[in-house]
Amino acid sequence: MVGLNFTRQAPATKERIERIRNLGNRTGRVVAELLTWFGTSCMKLDGHEAPFLYDPCAVAWLINPELVTSQPLHVVIELKGEYTRGMTVCDYRCLTGTDPMIDITDQVSPVRQGEPANVNVAFRLDTQGFFDLLTSTIGLYP
Repeated sequence: MVGLNFTRQAPATKERIERIRNLGNRTGRVVAELLTWFGTSCMKLDGHEAPFLYDPCAVAWLINPELVTSQPLHVVIELKGEYTRGMTVCDYRCLTGTDPMIDITDQVSPVRQGEPANVNVAFRLDTQGFFDLLTSTIGLYP
């Protein structure tokens, strides 16, 4: 699972967009223009100057699994909650000790709790490796 929170680790900053633009191919120029337009739209909608690259994060994980640190967790979609209806809920109770991959400040019980893990959840992205892969891939096209 690649959640939207995970993809916030992949902002297409102006520097990254320029790197793509400067590849010297038409594809790089088109992608840079699209990302610039997307960034302008994101700024108007939610105040983020650099757009987050949602789908490319998921695809990059498939191409190079070493770019992503993940954790098997039990994941469900909440169907009855008044405030959480339709939300994806990850059960962290199966973790033992404090895990540096996620923001848990209290010690988690060493006794396994909750349901068995059913999803591998992405937590940490090698951002530089991700953008290197993205840029080099775009550079393969005319």
